[in-house]
Amino acid sequence: MKKIFNVTRERWFLFLLFLVFSTHLSQQAYCQDSGLTFALKNATLKEIINEIKRISSYDFVYTDSHLDAFKQRDVAYKNASIGNILTDCLKGTGLTYAMNGSTIIIRKETVKSDQQAMKKVIGRVTDEKGEPLPGVTVIIKGTTQGTATDMDGNYSLLVPTGKCVLLFTMVGMETQEYPGEFVNDETQVNVVMKNAVRELDDVVVTGYFNKSKESFTGAVTSVKREELRKFGNVNLIEALRMVDPSFKIKENNLSGSDPNSLPDFFVRGESSFMGESNVPTFIVDGYEVSLQRVFDMDMERIESITVLKDASATILYGSRAANGVVVIETRRPTGGKFQVSYSNRTSLSAADLSAYDLMNAKEKLEYELKSGIYGNYINHLQHIEYAKANIERGVNTDWLAQPIHNVVSHAHSLYIDGGTDAVIYGLGVNYNRKNGIMKKSYREVFGVSFDLTYRIRDKINIRNSFEFTQTNIKNSPYGSFSVYAKANPYNPIRDEKGELIKTYQPHPGKNSTEEQYQNPLYNATLPYKDESGIHTISDNFTVDYWFLPELRFKGSVALTKTLNNSDKFKSPDHTDYETSNLEVSEKGEYTKENGKEFSYNINATLNYNMQREKHILFAGLGLNLIQNKSIKDSYTATGFLDGRFSEIWFSSTYKSGSKPSGSESEDRMSGFFANLNYSYDNRYFVDFSGRLDGSSKYGKDKRFAPLWSVGLGWNLNNEHFMENVGWLTRLTVRGSIGETGNQNFDPYQARTTLEYNQTQFYFDGMGATFMSYGNTRLEWQKSLKRNVGLDLEILQRRFTLRVDYYNDKTNGLLLPVSVTPSLGFTSYTENFGEQTNKGYEFDMNAVVIRKKNFDLAINFSGTHNENRITKISSALRALNKENNESEDADQTAPIAMYEEGESINAIKAVRSLGINPASGKELFLTRNGTITETWDYRDKMVVGCTEPDLEGNIGANVIWKNWSLNILMRYSFGGQVYNSTLATRVEGASPYTNADKRVLEERWQKPGDHAFYKDIADRSVSNATSRFVQDNNYLEMSNISVSYRLPQAWLKKLRLSSVRIGLNSSELFYTSSVKRERGLDYPFAREYTFSLNVNF
Repeated sequence: MKKIFNVTRERWFLFLLFLVFSTHLSQQAYCQDSGLTFALKNATLKEIINEIKRISSYDFVYTDSHLDAFKQRDVAYKNASIGNILTDCLKGTGLTYAMNGSTIIIRKETVKSDQQAMKKVIGRVTDEKGEPLPGVTVIIKGTTQGTATDMDGNYSLLVPTGKCVLLFTMVGMETQEYPGEFVNDETQVNVVMKNAVRELDDVVVTGYFNKSKESFTGAVTSVKREELRKFGNVNLIEALRMVDPSFKIKENNLSGSDPNSLPDFFVRGESSFMGESNVPTFIVDGYEVSLQRVFDMDMERIESITVLKDASATILYGSRAANGVVVIETRRPTGGKFQVSYSNRTSLSAADLSAYDLMNAKEKLEYELKSGIYGNYINHLQHIEYAKANIERGVNTDWLAQPIHNVVSHAHSLYIDGGTDAVIYGLGVNYNRKNGIMKKSYREVFGVSFDLTYRIRDKINIRNSFEFTQTNIKNSPYGSFSVYAKANPYNPIRDEKGELIKTYQPHPGKNSTEEQYQNPLYNATLPYKDESGIHTISDNFTVDYWFLPELRFKGSVALTKTLNNSDKFKSPDHTDYETSNLEVSEKGEYTKENGKEFSYNINATLNYNMQREKHILFAGLGLNLIQNKSIKDSYTATGFLDGRFSEIWFSSTYKSGSKPSGSESEDRMSGFFANLNYSYDNRYFVDFSGRLDGSSKYGKDKRFAPLWSVGLGWNLNNEHFMENVGWLTRLTVRGSIGETGNQNFDPYQARTTLEYNQTQFYFDGMGATFMSYGNTRLEWQKSLKRNVGLDLEILQRRFTLRVDYYNDKTNGLLLPVSVTPSLGFTSYTENFGEQTNKGYEFDMNAVVIRKKNFDLAINFSGTHNENRITKISSALRALNKENNESEDADQTAPIAMYEEGESINAIKAVRSLGINPASGKELFLTRNGTITETWDYRDKMVVGCTEPDLEGNIGANVIWKNWSLNILMRYSFGGQVYNSTLATRVEGASPYTNADKRVLEERWQKPGDHAFYKDIADRSVSNATSRFVQDNNYLEMSNISVSYRLPQAWLKKLRLSSVRIGLNSSELFYTSSVKRERGLDYPFAREYTFSLNVNF
């Protein structure tokens, strides 16, 4: 903790130094009241204006053509006032000026005779929140006569008597027109300006360059902060799944709603044999960050999210782009008036146990008797009497209810921002306590961020962002939820004295050390520790410099340091030690792990924008350097004499067979990239990109890889033959092809690694042994991505449709292989083959009703993906055979097999014809079509695939006055799943533990029975069979939310800018064609959230 404090202290010192420097420059920039000094040769009036802007804080409003009235000449001023300079420059030009604060309006002089026919217009310009807008240009349409609003949004303007139109313009706001007839001496016109949402939506954020959507050839999905707020107290990963069906999270049937379980997910199918290599790259404000940091992000800090999918969209990230890129832009301070915003999300979570249907105490004993585990022996009869006696006295323990509870979680976010045109600051504090439904489990995140931006006129923009995040993780002492699902219901929790029972009477032939005979609640009361902490400090420094309005340089450096620690303690009084032969000094266990990570990320880009009549050109060059370094160590101690003394220093020795261990790794990456985008007449556009990446993860002669993309597009709506099609807002056809890479795996795959062995010495030195054998021939895993898309908008976006078809081919697939220890090492990585992912995705939005106080919009989106392995190496073919033939392989469920022509998600099992009514045994169909009762792995065939035919979201949004209702449902159909619940918890259920009630139904018990499940006396788990492959169709109410915005009249009384109150529910219901137990180690939960957003 001391190290963290020291690092933090150094960071804050640098911030204070930067702030002092910024303040000094700011003072210099504003020291203009004493006069301006400059000299120019043969200058135009525009050059004089630009020089004044450069050395002062004045802004100018003018029309370019009017400045031609000034004849070029030499000028020289020393300590001259702005008024004297302008009077001198405008003399004889027919131009005049007006000052409104620091804004100067240059316009043509008006004839005095017209002044008598002028009327005065006054007013105030505000935004939708009622905040004043300074610097809004107000002119009479068709003339150059105008003014600008002051700091309070007020303005005053003389207009001709009679009818005219006032034009209100401001960057970032929609232009407003006010037609009126001015006959009174003074008329008041107040205007409310709206944000230019259309302009913001038409920009694609790529992380390196922001591009116009009109000429963007890539496939992307974008979402803004307001839409994210609809989803309640969810993390960013879950929110992405709700807005883009191609972003798929694998359902974790083990971890359920565990707040400390990081999800596994991918975009547009799995492109790698290694699960971790399928995760997309996350970019936050231009820098790559870890999944853990994204998982713990404060949702209120996020301004926008853009999911980049195809080669044209992702190519600038090169070897990190094969799985897609998620670009996150955080909220930036806006400057101007001091603002404070606060948000709160308070959630109630309740366990969803609807998938569990366990036997009660009476049914469980009945199953034991039918399964034939009892004989006519005294100890057998004693156990039956023990169970009967407990049942008769009313024991029917609901074990599932014991480790769970309804729990309240809360999240808070406070943000303060403000500043001037030159210095803008933002300070954020957030806290999120996510309590799990398993008792005493939680994830707690505390974060502080500070953002400082300094602007030197229109030339330089300096930004520094500092962030500190602390994550505390605690897992439940109640252990795995599966233990409670297996606990026998006729066993009571406490004895007659009210004391917790430690162990139960075992079944005949069983031992009390088995988990079903131990009371899990007893262990939960013992001193326990299973917690970890993550402390992250990051500092991002960015400089923008405009050589010219068209030529911009951007350089940035990001430094990140992460400290990890983990502590696990098991008491010496734990039931695991109940009947062991261990000495007292060997009981109890404490495992401690520590880790440090440091990374730097350097980016430099130079981009040029040019617009000449019908031609628009964008060109960009860039450099990217990344280095990651990590150090880890761990050790396990034992010998705790008293469980109350649970700190590690109370241990007596290291655990037998273990010793302190550690590891260190380092990797580097460099990339050089270029992008060229050309658009003609906003009709035809083309995009070229290339990148050369180098990575230390590959061998010496394989370290560099060239990557590229080409994109084309056509805006049909801008064609001349479409001019009269008024209802068509946009119709764009686009396509792209390119090659991206993947290096999302551990370093040293191409290098032989060794580990020091403290127990072996060579002469006077420490010995070393192989860890892995390096493959110097290891090649880059690359993906050739092809995409064709259509964008349609009609009736001013009342209806929008986006459709994409993609075909991705990945070659050089990497896979680590376990090898026999006799070779001297245990793992080896090789390029094993090729595979394709092809499919389509669509997103349709329609505003069905749009009235003054009522809007109804619907959304329907979906995706379909097909995966095929097209080529495997001979080594992988041999590995498949070895895994299939191995006696150690668990054949009770389908195992991963990689075969040419099949999907990586294929389910391979032996075809089943059902249960033989004569014998109660299963009948199988061999490869050659014969029927047998013998299961043989060589008869395995593809009997299903987990990939659905179609999956996606259905949503509806209703707005009535200040109320809004949002409903989101997720659907999936056409895929299959291997129902392990039927295999292990119904048919193969052990009679010594509790199980699903179906264990008593449809069981074969005598010859002639037609049943789905085999002989009830056969307690073995069946090997992989098509009998347990089922269609997996489901519909889920992912999210439903209601919100209300307080009206402006109330806000003025409360002196607030805005207030939003919301109610939200997630996972409200789930219905599926497959009935199976969900949440085996940690149950799923339903969540109800209250949210509050206040802006002061």
